[in-house]
Amino acid sequence: MKAIELQRCARVAIETCGRVRPKERVLIVTDTLRDQSVAHALMAAALAADAEPVLMVMPTRRSTPQEPPAAVRAAMQAADIALLYTTYSLTHSSARVEAQKAGARIITMPGVTEDGFLRTLSVDMDRLVRLTNGLADRVARARTARVTTALGTDMRYELEHPLATMDGVVESLEISTPSLQACS
Repeated sequence: MKAIELQRCARVAIETCGRVRPKERVLIVTDTLRDQSVAHALMAAALAADAEPVLMVMPTRRSTPQEPPAAVRAAMQAADIALLYTTYSLTHSSARVEAQKAGARIITMPGVTEDGFLRTLSVDMDRLVRLTNGLADRVARARTARVTTALGTDMRYELEHPLATMDGVVESLEISTPSLQACS
């Protein structure tokens, strides 16, 4: 049963979040401390989407940020989309930046466990995208925000900075976006 749910969630990651198209070069990067069941499910989902997936397992880095090995860096630059399922984040690595500049879409999933992957990708992604973008539109138009709770929280914010929306779906390249923590 868990294997079926894992495969369903991997298809959501590949087809909905990644918008993978037939014949695209899909790179799945993981490390030696990650549960390989997620990486293998992503590989199977990419194959089912008629893409050309490659799975690379690298030695686990000991902290964030660190760069991946040269072979992983080169593969990221050659990919149409890279799914980075690693223990420590590659989001802020120069390898990720270079891959995006070369045209790759990036999905990072640092520290995500198998259970976290199942919980996160079991949601209705279309609804999540609508809610996220609807809220982002409201925040982008607002000058101030106020957050209150029944427990007494009462915070006010001045909203003067540009808004980066991360809804879990990679459709276009926006190199200036600070990170693309999609689907995590």
